[in-house]
Amino acid sequence: MKKLLGCIVAAAVILSACSKKEQVSQSVSGEPVRGETKQTVVVKPKGSIPSVMVAGGFWSLVESGDNAGKMQWVEYTVPGTVVYAFPSISADSEINYEVKKAVRLTDNKEREFIHITYDDNDYWAQDYSIAVNAVPGVIVGKTAWLYKKDTPADILEKSISAGTIVGVSRDPADDSNPFSTHFKKIRTYVNDSLIEKQFVSADDVSTASDDLIGIQLYNKLSAKDKNGEYVLSDEVAREELFETVLNLSTSSTIFELLKSIN
Repeated sequence: MKKLLGCIVAAAVILSACSKKEQVSQSVSGEPVRGETKQTVVVKPKGSIPSVMVAGGFWSLVESGDNAGKMQWVEYTVPGTVVYAFPSISADSEINYEVKKAVRLTDNKEREFIHITYDDNDYWAQDYSIAVNAVPGVIVGKTAWLYKKDTPADILEKSISAGTIVGVSRDPADDSNPFSTHFKKIRTYVNDSLIEKQFVSADDVSTASDDLIGIQLYNKLSAKDKNGEYVLSDEVAREELFETVLNLSTSSTIFELLKSIN
């Protein structure tokens, strides 16, 4: 047990360190940072909504100067990261979380952002990158077919692959629908495409923490650069993560993915 806990802690430290290393590189080449913004420390507001990052990362609202009211890039996040959406500030809003349209400093294009808090810091997330009122999940079916509604007859000619991280809706099941408990509503972003308000079989998605950790480690260990070299190349770090992998109780599908890494 002590060895397992030690491996989990080591993995968390390595993932955090590697993530920060990547953020520096990507913020320079992909999401340029212009100027400085003061990061506001906040306490999770009453009525905040548990949510999941499925892509992208964090942005900060510029509060003063020539770029006041615009969004400045901060950093990428690991898909599956749990955040909390601020409740709507308007009593008349049909949406129960705070939304704002703003211009991105990276390309001067207007996009829609959702106000969130993570680790007691105040951020914004672009709408495509977050599943609001959701918990993190992982596709564990080898092929998970999508459904337009939570009934078998509403299957679509689309599927998502094993290992895809999704946000699983926290909405209660529809008691009037005998099939509702057999499906899970999901939201995710894959291949530059947003999948929302669609369903997968409950058997094809897992919300177990070991499956989420397992696929996050898989993504870290298998990621390669444009030259085909592993992004995480440090042998000591890779050995630590592989040792952690061996101590996880993952589903068979995630275990097979992890075994496939050279």
